[in-house]
Amino acid sequence: MPGSLIPAEEGRFVVNAQDYNNLMMEAEIGFRLNVAVKEPVTDIEALQLMVAKVLPVVELPDLAFDKPDALQGVDIIANNVVAKRYITGIEVALETLDLNDLRIEIQKDGGLLLEGDSSDAMGDQWQALLWLVNQTLANGWEIEPGQLFITGAIGRMLPAKVGFYQINYGALGQLDFNVEE
Repeated sequence: MPGSLIPAEEGRFVVNAQDYNNLMMEAEIGFRLNVAVKEPVTDIEALQLMVAKVLPVVELPDLAFDKPDALQGVDIIANNVVAKRYITGIEVALETLDLNDLRIEIQKDGGLLLEGDSSDAMGDQWQALLWLVNQTLANGWEIEPGQLFITGAIGRMLPAKVGFYQINYGALGQLDFNVEE
């Protein structure tokens, strides 16, 4: 899980590129749980009852490897899945959303960078969350109410260069941030 949330300055998020070796970004969907989870969750219906809110999230990995083309899974895991920080948007109630039918659009300085579907994360947001919750428990971690889970990149990981970014998550809203030197 990424180390910390980037706070908003005067109503906008600012990411300092100098804090990273190789700043990347991923648009993701976040889930806040409303209960402690101590046993594996058997199905998506049970999981949905455990979710308090959903929210747009931008993960800001630091891909700090000398030879990124030679990366293997073990390298990424040893580096905390290259997670460093994240930005969150406004939390939304589940009742109004079909989480597998959201289309996101990433723009930088007004130009389109990427479009993606929420189903890009393991083919199904709920299946991705179910796997993540059960994997967390299997690895010996406790899950407490209010914890944030993010289910994986919508589209793909992108390099984050200096500029103004807008990520439209459809019914989940929009996240805006600046990357500065």
